[in-house]
Amino acid sequence: LIDVANNTEIRRGPHYRSNAEYLQALVPEASVVKGFNVLSAYALENGGLQGNKEVYIAGNDPDAKVKVSLLIRGAGFTPVDWGMIKAARDIEDIPLKFMPSWRRPVAVVFGLFLFVSLIALFSFQICRNIETGRWTENWSSMFNKNFNRVIAVVALWTLAFCYLPGLLAAYIQLWRGTKYSRFPNWLDDWLKMRKQLGLIMLGLASMHACMSVAYITPQTLAWVYRPATNIRVLVEAPNGTTIEKTMQLYDFEFNWRGELFLTLGAIATCLIIILGITSLPSVTAAMSWREFTFVQSKLGWVCLITASMHDVFLAWKYMFQYFGCFDILPIGPQYALYPTALCVLLKLPLLLPPIDNHLQRIRRGYERSSKKKQSNSA
Repeated sequence: LIDVANNTEIRRGPHYRSNAEYLQALVPEASVVKGFNVLSAYALENGGLQGNKEVYIAGNDPDAKVKVSLLIRGAGFTPVDWGMIKAARDIEDIPLKFMPSWRRPVAVVFGLFLFVSLIALFSFQICRNIETGRWTENWSSMFNKNFNRVIAVVALWTLAFCYLPGLLAAYIQLWRGTKYSRFPNWLDDWLKMRKQLGLIMLGLASMHACMSVAYITPQTLAWVYRPATNIRVLVEAPNGTTIEKTMQLYDFEFNWRGELFLTLGAIATCLIIILGITSLPSVTAAMSWREFTFVQSKLGWVCLITASMHDVFLAWKYMFQYFGCFDILPIGPQYALYPTALCVLLKLPLLLPPIDNHLQRIRRGYERSSKKKQSNSA
């Protein structure tokens, strides 16, 4: 007897029983197996399209669970045995959980967003108003310029944070000489949320690209366009008099930095979309491990470098300048590169053939301690 029921809320208590346990008590002569409750009607109708979907089962009768497992596989899904029927309490809670694997990544990115927003607020509003003594200026740019700058920086940081834990894990494996010891809990959690960080980064990068289309003009980013032409014009004043003024006639053609800035941004956006699509379970299931590794690792690093160079060519002229109160704050495109620079510095030693070969041996199962034991026993 397969129990597919779910709860309407997560319930706990000293006398709490799952629906499957209650059903087993009602029909003691039957072998009750909990299962299929984690599937939607759509998934049941399209099982072949979601063959990697796991279906959790629990029950006290091993033979009954074998039969249910065969039924699950026949429907195009993967059975996962959680043990005795008491485990149905946890299985019934799964459909009621709200994005459990997304809470920590969202909190991390939101914290980064607040941190960078405070820097931008201090730099572009508070400091400039202190310097001019007029506290009524620059506040309107918070909702466009500041936001676009902030999401650009956070997107690049988030992309770098997708690759930084893998580098740290590689150095830990080299230090320990084995791949079989567990990573620290903080690093293990960081490695597990890379997929969510990547998808959040895709959303941020998409917003930045859309806003930049409307935001980038010769008036806002004059240094990536060809120089404007100064012209002298006669302006008629309201009182009928004419005033001679010097005005700038903007050239809407990019200079060479602007061309590279735009091209690299488009390439980075394309690669980010590819990374996001291939991280979807349905797409991942259709790829071999070698294909998935190539996209997420090789193309991922190309995307990180391309996005960083997009940032470099945007602010090439101002990259080593400081501003803000007393000129102590780096510009946004400068501190946007800090995590990327750290990733590159950690990656370069791992590319050296001796270190790379040793790391690959460790990941294939070599253990430095086992070799020592063999030599001592000999």
